[in-house]
Amino acid sequence: MKRMLGCFFLLVCWISLESGCYIPLDDPGFRCETQQDCPTDYPHCLDGVCHSCTSNFDCPIDQVCQKWRCKACPSGNCEWNLQWNLRSLFAPNSEEDRQAALRKRHGGLHPLPSPTKGWVGWLAFRDIVQSGKTRITTGPITSILPIFPSGSTLWLGWFSSPREIARSTQLSGRIEAGSVRSAVDTEGNLYLTGRYQDDLVWKGQESPVLSISEDENTRYPTVFVVKFLATGKFAWAKRLKGVAALSGQEATPCGLAVEGNLLYLVGYAAAGTMQVDEQTLSHRSPYLYLTALRTQDGQPLWLSSLTSTSRIHCGGIASHPTGLAVTGSFQGTLTGGNQQQSQPDQNTLFVSWIDPQGQITSISKASPSTTSSSAEGTAITLEKDGTAYIAGNFKGSISLGTSTLSSTSVVQQALWVSAWKPKQGFEWSLSSQGEGEHTVTSIALSPSNKPILAGFFRQSLTLGSFSFQTSSVSQLFVASLTQSPLAFHSVKTTQQPDRSRSVSHTLHVDPQGRLVLVGSSQGRVTLGDNLLYSWHINPNDKQEPLPLLFWWSPLTSSFP
Repeated sequence: MKRMLGCFFLLVCWISLESGCYIPLDDPGFRCETQQDCPTDYPHCLDGVCHSCTSNFDCPIDQVCQKWRCKACPSGNCEWNLQWNLRSLFAPNSEEDRQAALRKRHGGLHPLPSPTKGWVGWLAFRDIVQSGKTRITTGPITSILPIFPSGSTLWLGWFSSPREIARSTQLSGRIEAGSVRSAVDTEGNLYLTGRYQDDLVWKGQESPVLSISEDENTRYPTVFVVKFLATGKFAWAKRLKGVAALSGQEATPCGLAVEGNLLYLVGYAAAGTMQVDEQTLSHRSPYLYLTALRTQDGQPLWLSSLTSTSRIHCGGIASHPTGLAVTGSFQGTLTGGNQQQSQPDQNTLFVSWIDPQGQITSISKASPSTTSSSAEGTAITLEKDGTAYIAGNFKGSISLGTSTLSSTSVVQQALWVSAWKPKQGFEWSLSSQGEGEHTVTSIALSPSNKPILAGFFRQSLTLGSFSFQTSSVSQLFVASLTQSPLAFHSVKTTQQPDRSRSVSHTLHVDPQGRLVLVGSSQGRVTLGDNLLYSWHINPNDKQEPLPLLFWWSPLTSSFP
């Protein structure tokens, strides 16, 4: 009887939908004990009541979820709903994706240069499956996001404002979302690199932009580099072929930067060969490959490498008219050209300078003070005078030039930030204190060349005179520094409930001085005046996904 009443009220509502029918929540026909008690169009049983929506994700693009029903937006303005639907759409769908999202990037947003004014970004998504059916949000987004059962697809969007998409396109080919890196040149052209395992297809072109022949071993992905013009049109694509000698793993890109008419790419290979057109590298131990491509046509100019006898990890890359800087970590003996550093027993950070011709001219490293100490570089940016600002994580005690940084025993992982020059080495360094784990994911410069850090922490975080406690799984922070005097100038964190999670991925500052942040969230998260939520894609899923979030804020004297 209860189900029959529900169907009757549903039929009445459907017939009178144009007149704005609304079924009250306390209607006995829509009471339920389980989801099976609810009609198809009101599938969610929450608190004993059948609902048609649990978030804006369940509603058409021109409607919002109000009182568990999809209703028209106030004043017919649904731009913000587009933003929220976009954010929820790209939530990782599986437990594996959720865990990977904590450490890997699933999106990037770059400010476009003046006078273009806007943003260009990419988001990675996989099929969203619910009750055996593939679903996707309704509205205008549907036309630019078809379903690809074979794997991940990159969606590329050009934003004329934070809530308005001027144009968009997509790139598919079983792309590994966590491997994708991006960069934008001074003309607003977008460059992407990543790993793919099938023919690389651009939406606006019938034939693949990069093909994998049938006789090739496609069990392991290979590396692509692609350029899109500021108009959204495809320009060119290049394939980097790598064959690992031991594990069979192909080379993985980890950084991309553009300077003038050169595009710099750095990546990791376990061992074996890396080939770009006719240029080839071959090593029997782990190495980072570095290559420069012409931005005009993707023609490679040189191929270079940093090798380690034990292990090596890439943390970031930044470019400058006089060269590029790479940071990361290594163990064993690190060699690049005629430069060499050794750290046989502990994992420690390095920073290297490479000139525009591919010659490695300088390598610096941290010096762990104890056998239990270690460090890594995770982010880097370059000032106009060639000063590199580097950030990363460490344990125990390390020396960076004349600075010695120490973390207390209750800190499982602390963060550090330093200024470095190729000839002078490390100039100054600062670190965090507190309990738990502190992680830096990105660093950028304000219009006044003030370093700004983004990352996340758990338990407690102290940066200079700023201290924060959290009961969340992880909580996001943004911090800025001054050099006269040397100190943390301002630190801001998210506001979120217990056991929630927020993580930062990439950070940029646009020409108008606005902070642009891409990250992940779980649960309700407040960033300044922005209140963000994550949603259940599947109502039966007890753990919420980690959707991507965007945050933009004007830089003022107090923030950051």
